[in-house]
Amino acid sequence: MFKTSGTTGNPLKIPYEEKFYLKTLFLSVRKIALISGYYIGNKSHIYNISLTDNPNCSNELWLSPENLVGDMLQVFIDISDISECVNVINQLNKLDFESLSLKPEILKLLVNIHLQKNIKPKAKYVICSGANLSENLKELAKNVLKIPVIEAYGLTEVGIVASNCACNKGMVIYDDLKVDVKNEKKFAGHDKNKKEGNLLLTSMRNKHLPLINYQTNDIVKLKLSNCSCFHDAKWRIVELKGRIMQNFVLPSGKYFPASAFHNLFALIRMREFQVIQRKIGEFLFIVDMRVDSEKNEQMIREILKKIIMEECKIEVTFKKINYTQTKFQRFISYL
Repeated sequence: MFKTSGTTGNPLKIPYEEKFYLKTLFLSVRKIALISGYYIGNKSHIYNISLTDNPNCSNELWLSPENLVGDMLQVFIDISDISECVNVINQLNKLDFESLSLKPEILKLLVNIHLQKNIKPKAKYVICSGANLSENLKELAKNVLKIPVIEAYGLTEVGIVASNCACNKGMVIYDDLKVDVKNEKKFAGHDKNKKEGNLLLTSMRNKHLPLINYQTNDIVKLKLSNCSCFHDAKWRIVELKGRIMQNFVLPSGKYFPASAFHNLFALIRMREFQVIQRKIGEFLFIVDMRVDSEKNEQMIREILKKIIMEECKIEVTFKKINYTQTKFQRFISYL
């Protein structure tokens, strides 16, 4: 079983067959590198290191079957402790590895650490996914870290959906997937080569979980276009909306990962929640409780205090959350 992260909904368990596991965990990274033109070909002992700030994830090593592409390593990094982040980077640099995969907020952290401490990971390239990657951050990271940054988009349910090609004209959607959009925005002149709306995916990759017009709740702009990387036109994600993950800032000045709240579904009987940081030291927590659940404001506040671990003002309010029309943004910061 895979388990979704819980970024935009209650975490789901995803059944998978062995071939899907192999493709999702090992071969997808190599495919991203091949399409982008950064695949090196030399087999490193560790092919990819995945950096995560999700405290529900642990350090984990996945051994490559028959040394197919090299092993995969998942490493937890505490973004609230810069000295510990530096220590993690120093330890990783002792390993023989080819690539890093991470989300934009960790990429931003690595840029800041290099500017402050003059240290960076010795990766050949970085794969960035899991949330929106701005062009400004992508260019900043490439210029400061001197490491190519490849943008990718994927889901636990289907694996990698799209990634940058060498021409860098959006993220190319892989041929074994069919895409469409729901609630489509109409373009002037009814341009059939452009689509915008809620992304729908059809995938037969995982025989234990075939998906037809699966609603991702990611709002995308799609474009059918040619480039020198492929013989025929490809659908590309030229803009991805939603999946905005922001780190919160605590009174001590430390960063606090939004992913630390993902375990709340196991602690509180609720349909959905939303965390809003109004200012440093002040949070609003909106809870959409299940029908058969008691609205215990004090209990929820105590749980949040244990997670945040610094003295903050926490306001808890109960109301129904509508997250069906567009991509739901669970974490918001007004800083």
